[in-house]
Amino acid sequence: MSHKRSAFPIVVKYAMAFFALALNAHGDTITSDSKPLEYRAPLVISAGGIHRGNWESAVPNVPAITVNTTAAVVIEDCHLRGKSHMIRSLLPGTNITVRNCIAQGFNPNVLDGETGRFVSVYMPARLIVENNTLLGTAGIYVDGAGKSNEGIAIRYNKALNIEGRLSNGVGGYSSKKFLPVQFTQLNNVRATSGIEIAWNEVINEPRRSRVEDNINVYRSSGTSDSPILIHDNYIRGAYPNEPLSDNFSGGGIITDGDVTTLAEATGYVRIYNNQVVNTSNYGVGIASGHHVLVWNNRVIATGKLPDGNRIASANVGLYVSVNPKSPLENFAGNSVAKNTVGWINAKGGSNPWWFPSCQEGMCAANTPIIPTEAWEKAEFVSWQTKLSSNNIRVGSNLDD
Repeated sequence: MSHKRSAFPIVVKYAMAFFALALNAHGDTITSDSKPLEYRAPLVISAGGIHRGNWESAVPNVPAITVNTTAAVVIEDCHLRGKSHMIRSLLPGTNITVRNCIAQGFNPNVLDGETGRFVSVYMPARLIVENNTLLGTAGIYVDGAGKSNEGIAIRYNKALNIEGRLSNGVGGYSSKKFLPVQFTQLNNVRATSGIEIAWNEVINEPRRSRVEDNINVYRSSGTSDSPILIHDNYIRGAYPNEPLSDNFSGGGIITDGDVTTLAEATGYVRIYNNQVVNTSNYGVGIASGHHVLVWNNRVIATGKLPDGNRIASANVGLYVSVNPKSPLENFAGNSVAKNTVGWINAKGGSNPWWFPSCQEGMCAANTPIIPTEAWEKAEFVSWQTKLSSNNIRVGSNLDD
């Protein structure tokens, strides 16, 4: 077979809780407990400190918050909204913590305009993003962090509908045009210790979102004694602009990026204890990288949309497939084992995994199942039980 690279309805109680924060009929006011929030103009942070409040950007390409200092900055207990990024920094060496905030991305309403990221940073020394609620944003992007030892932690967040569709300029979105966005992307973050992406809940609904890979580790690496840890996340849904299209290369969790040198290659990644549900093209994939270990994940997909239509881009649950042009040493030491996989492809057949590039004995002891809608529903119930039993809360508490 070949692999293309780069849902049950949410229960009413859950949906109501998630949308306690809502837009009014005109899409220009977010309310909390029926009280309008007062928003301030975009903020530029030029000194360290703690910042609490509500900020918005009504103009595309103007972030709600810009960080222009390498001193420690904490942004907490905030509401953010707008037509651009919520929080952005292009300054290398920043130390940013974002916690207990609610962010709402808006349609920029200009032709081919892009919805903003929740957090977008360049070469941070330290980044902590915890217990936030993301609504209709383009997720979290970390670019070129270098060899920081201070860490990157993206934990305990709740995201609904990662939005990569481009605006049609008249209040809607293009049926075809998109920007590849992710819940989290690490891009050229090399040989960096202390990276953890864990205990996040990410749900994407067909025709209300357009995520590429929910979590993408691109030309990024941990270290042999401090690998990148991606664990205990619940991910549901990844669909093209038009969910019935078969032109889609996105999915759940992937290590990615063709390179020619070992220093540039993705490596030292641990992917475990995640639940990946109904993510179309693939569930978990190793498309590039060395010393990537994938174990004890649950990857479940019936290959159907909530309305019962088959997902035309449904492909494979787990895969390991390297570009043949990449040097072999850039793709050594990978393992996929002890995962539970139930995956139905676009033709209605079971296709749990595809391992053409696995070294002998390294992709073994995985358990295939035949998934049903009941299996998919049970994954969310078990996720909630898992959170409760570990005393973990995801998302912001601002609207409790």
